[in-house]
Amino acid sequence: MDQTATHFRAFYRRSETQRWLAVSFVLMCAAAIRSSTFHHYDEHFQILEFAGFKLGKTPESALRWEYGTAMRSWIQPGLYYLIAKAWLALGIDNPFTWATSFRFLSGLLTWGGLALLSARATQWLEPPLQSWMLRLQALLWFIPYLSVRTSGETFTTIFLLYAMTVLLSTRSLDKPLLAAAGFLTGIAVAVRFPSAIFALGFFLWLWREKKANAQQLFVFVLAGMVPTLLALPVERWGYGYWTAPIWNYFHQNLVQGKSHEFGTDPFFAYLYLPSLHFLFPLSLAATAATLLAWYRWPHHLFTWMGVAYFVVHSLIAHKEARFLFPIAMLLPFLIPMAVQRTPKLAGIRQRMAYRVLVGINLIALVYLIVTPTRKELVLQKRIYSTNPHFLALARYGTIHPFHSTGMEAYFYRPDNVAMTELRELGDIEVFYRKWCEAPNPEPFRILTRGGAEAPVGDSTKVLERCTVDFESFPEFYLRQNPLRLEQNAPVWRSYLCSKESCGQR
Repeated sequence: MDQTATHFRAFYRRSETQRWLAVSFVLMCAAAIRSSTFHHYDEHFQILEFAGFKLGKTPESALRWEYGTAMRSWIQPGLYYLIAKAWLALGIDNPFTWATSFRFLSGLLTWGGLALLSARATQWLEPPLQSWMLRLQALLWFIPYLSVRTSGETFTTIFLLYAMTVLLSTRSLDKPLLAAAGFLTGIAVAVRFPSAIFALGFFLWLWREKKANAQQLFVFVLAGMVPTLLALPVERWGYGYWTAPIWNYFHQNLVQGKSHEFGTDPFFAYLYLPSLHFLFPLSLAATAATLLAWYRWPHHLFTWMGVAYFVVHSLIAHKEARFLFPIAMLLPFLIPMAVQRTPKLAGIRQRMAYRVLVGINLIALVYLIVTPTRKELVLQKRIYSTNPHFLALARYGTIHPFHSTGMEAYFYRPDNVAMTELRELGDIEVFYRKWCEAPNPEPFRILTRGGAEAPVGDSTKVLERCTVDFESFPEFYLRQNPLRLEQNAPVWRSYLCSKESCGQR
């Protein structure tokens, strides 16, 4: 342990290390603030809305089907519940502030895990490639974005990073270190159950490569089971009755075949799914580097855990690119590993293709950090900032501003909402008059299509008295970001009508 501590101190004292860790920290903070939306719907509905249910914001009837089958872990929603309660004790009830703190927590923990693993990686990477590793950790296009997500994929990755750091420090397979690695791996599994496959990869690596004996393997496995047992009271608190979500999850998806309802793909689909977007050159290069690193480093921990996860998930019919995010977060290490064991790639930095990829990467990095990927959450933030306690809103010809995948979202809603759907163009003026004639009318909103599809006619002239305070146009109707976020972009125009506007002639 003394040698490990000395090695870590020497690594962190290097000016290059400090410089690039500082850059990655700043980018992480920027992403936590600016990247304020979610990547996949599960990140919102199975985590934030679960926490919102316990906070009294989300009705039980609005929770997704996973709640009824008790197949999701309450560890992450429970943690966010405690953080929100702390904010409430300070008198801060803004859910957008809460969510920003959630993202900062994810970002800080991921940043720390990558920094620790970077120090360990210097034992097998040559000095020039250690510089690559530090730069990739800071500047790889998706690292800051994924680091701050409140998704199960990001949160399980956090504990896997720390577990790998400990495992790679167990030169003599000390039982305390094995227990620590097992416990961290167990937390990763308790947070996101498919991470049990990573635990299998760790086990096989200890057995085959480190020649761990039965007693040492037993310590690792026993420590890994503890978090799941400790989580049972948390699940009891979340669901209101005793249950084992880890069993329910695998029963629903593997026995009942529930996951097949969300689409199936062929065995080899993970070779192309991560590249189905307009930045496919970057993803293809990353996929090639990962496969090459596994091939060149067959005895490495990254290979055992990565190949085990890749193969098992390939056998499962339902596939999504986001399931590979824990492996993708290791690319700052896998890319230098692939280059180091491949002499033909030694001069890659002098090639035009490399420079083009670097340029595309930097553009994608900035885009993901500064651009909200979900316009509905931008509108919801604007709505909440106007009046966190009351919303009167009418919409004409637009999708519901608090709907995603047909589900109503409640976490970011004001306390009281009066929502009206206007079916005829003339209903705009009727709604406007109704609210203006009320005694002491609260500010209200009228939501219409924007841009060229904005409604026109005599009935819309009353809107000229209101203020356009949000407009998502111009936006492509079909947006696609570098991480395969495809959706029909809502083209909204939001009119904020005040008491003063009602008095205009």
